[in-house]
Amino acid sequence: MKKLILFTLITLTGIVACQEEKFDQYDPSVEQFIALLVEGEYDRNEPLPQFRPEQVPALLRYADDNQAITSFPVNPLSSSYASEFRLGECLLWTIESIRVSYGQTTSLISPARYPSLNPVLINEASQRPDRRTTEAELHLGYQAYYDWWYDDLRQSFEQKRNINPLATTTLTWR
Repeated sequence: MKKLILFTLITLTGIVACQEEKFDQYDPSVEQFIALLVEGEYDRNEPLPQFRPEQVPALLRYADDNQAITSFPVNPLSSSYASEFRLGECLLWTIESIRVSYGQTTSLISPARYPSLNPVLINEASQRPDRRTTEAELHLGYQAYYDWWYDDLRQSFEQKRNINPLATTTLTWR
């Protein structure tokens, strides 16, 4: 009987330890979110997670990464379909979402949570037909967000959120 109880406890412990941790939209982990994005496991039909201002530094750590990802949540009002995204660009868009919508009363799928129709950074001064940012231009966007967050650490988030990180660039969200 003791062996059966011990075997059952060991088996249950193993099952619990091996189960995937479910991603929590209301209390998201930046690292888990990024892992799901990189592995192509994040369901693009899921809403943009409700990250908080204190998670911006963690998002910035990965936001200068140009690797392609296959799935990312987009604004439900968007009629555009993208089959490939850039990780850093999507993370900057996520930071922009925190900046423009944090503290507002919105649902997970509310368009107000999305800073634009798509997580696509464009260069308004570009002569390219789609004006999509190059890797170098995307790095400038990353630098603008990095500077916005770290330039004056005495500023509260409420002060920071009223500053558009891209204001001094030719970059904007599509």
